[in-house]
Amino acid sequence: MTRSQAASPKGKTTYFQVSPHLVVPGTLGGFSVYLKRKGRMVLYAPRGEGFTETHRQRLLDLGVNRVWVEAADRAGYEEYVRANLGTMVEDARIPVKERAEAWCGASETMIREMLAEDAPDEQLIMRFARVRTLLRNTLKFFSDPDTLRELGRFLRAGFDAHRHGLSVMVLNAAVLETYDGLPDRLLHACCAGAVLHDIGKTRLEGALRTADPQDLDQEQLSVWKTHPSVGVSVCSRLSLEQETLQCILFHHEREDGSGFPSGGRGEDLPFYPRVLGLCNAYDDLVRGGPVRPGLSAFDALCRIKEERGAYDSDMLRRLITVLSKAELV
Repeated sequence: MTRSQAASPKGKTTYFQVSPHLVVPGTLGGFSVYLKRKGRMVLYAPRGEGFTETHRQRLLDLGVNRVWVEAADRAGYEEYVRANLGTMVEDARIPVKERAEAWCGASETMIREMLAEDAPDEQLIMRFARVRTLLRNTLKFFSDPDTLRELGRFLRAGFDAHRHGLSVMVLNAAVLETYDGLPDRLLHACCAGAVLHDIGKTRLEGALRTADPQDLDQEQLSVWKTHPSVGVSVCSRLSLEQETLQCILFHHEREDGSGFPSGGRGEDLPFYPRVLGLCNAYDDLVRGGPVRPGLSAFDALCRIKEERGAYDSDMLRRLITVLSKAELV
């Protein structure tokens, strides 16, 4: 979904554009679909009417690549996308770019809500349940290099925690998929950990929530380094697998024992939080921050290689392979 809207005089109805591919046949939407003809909006399918394959095919035959929805119906459309996202991302007839855009839009909204600083327990539990369902329904979507390339294009921009979490999760899933025989249960648990890995930062005070650790003094850095433990505490109210909690707690550990909070070394730690730690470090480097520009993929990988002993060489090779196949490096 794009954020562009049809220009309208003050007080008039406004609209936003969506792809006709993303209106799933056989479903009912809480929104009406319009076509734009000679500068005027023409009703094509009213709210609540079943959208059929004939509807969609007729639009595609006419060369229509965008339809319009009233701005007042945005919440209904976004809920519709969330409900049908699993079907959308599996539909090979929909261009990969549009599936990736739909996935990113829906996922960002859900993660932003879940990471809200003031979310009470019951809302956190409900919102995480929705994210867990999203992961289970769409994780296989990331295994295709073309998909990964499009997702990377959407997710790389910006410094928001929810976008960083999604980007790390996508990379983490793609690298874990290179390990033969990894059970789906473990993949799901690790990707939930990737999404939640920085949730502890939402409980830090003031600027520490978004601070670059390079800019902190020793006292501030000590507090900032509590965020993995704080994250596990926050997530104690959720029903999480042990692997998910380990990903949250150990995502800043390093192979040479220089990480935190435990200072564990290499094989002392499970392999999956170490994969997450590598993906997290890479995304931090390419994303940059408000005062620190992001690096190119090549420069970020060089920086990681320079930290000799900090990251497992086989895991780094797998990350490079994933990025290369997706033409992201």
